[in-house]
Amino acid sequence: MRLYIKMLSLSTALSVVFFMAYLSEYFAVVNGEFFLNLNKPIFLPKSIFFNTALPLIYVVYIISITISVYHKETRKTLVFWVLIAILNITWCAVFFKFKMLYLAQEIIMLILAIMVYLECVFIRKNLKLALLILPITIFYVFAVVLSFGFIVIN
Repeated sequence: MRLYIKMLSLSTALSVVFFMAYLSEYFAVVNGEFFLNLNKPIFLPKSIFFNTALPLIYVVYIISITISVYHKETRKTLVFWVLIAILNITWCAVFFKFKMLYLAQEIIMLILAIMVYLECVFIRKNLKLALLILPITIFYVFAVVLSFGFIVIN
């Protein structure tokens, strides 16, 4: 039974993250010329940063969701992980396809708020998990600042 729950937790995590990664990439590529024509903040890192950071973030997502779903006391947080995945996809569509920078900023701030909430939940219930998702939270703090930079410059 325990192995079954571990496998179910891992397959749930893989499903959520692959769903998020695939659709986010789809929307980000659909209208790449829009991004090329934007004025960019001076603190925008080179593309190698995102090409390296995103796969690592996705691995941390998979591990975090697996642990969250596996432990009974944190299993209910799966709803928030799925919500973050849906909001991530929505952010990519809003930013790259619909070119709505202000709405994209609101979405990324909502994702950050959910991550901070998850940090608070995990600090009380599973400190190791709270520390594990800290890089994801920091990444979203940077994303909020970067998104704001795009709004100010454009």
